Amino acid sequence: MAFAGIGFAQSPEAVNYQAVARDASGNLITTQNLDVRIGIHSGVGGATMEYQETHAVTTNQFGLFTLKIGE
Repeated sequence: MAFAGIGFAQSPEAVNYQAVARDASGNLITTQNLDVRIGIHSGVGGATMEYQETHAVTTNQFGLFTLKIGE
């Protein structure tokens, strides 16, 4: 008996991202609505913006938020 198969890899439609929000003093930003901007930079010192997106998120009681990059 012979078996032949071909597998196909599929790239994800989005990348899961999770972080804890803090203010400039390092304090947690808890239970608040935030706009989070994600970007990819290239070139010397990151001078060229290659990709950017913004997400509206809400932090939990620990400052944690999640989003999906690329949706």
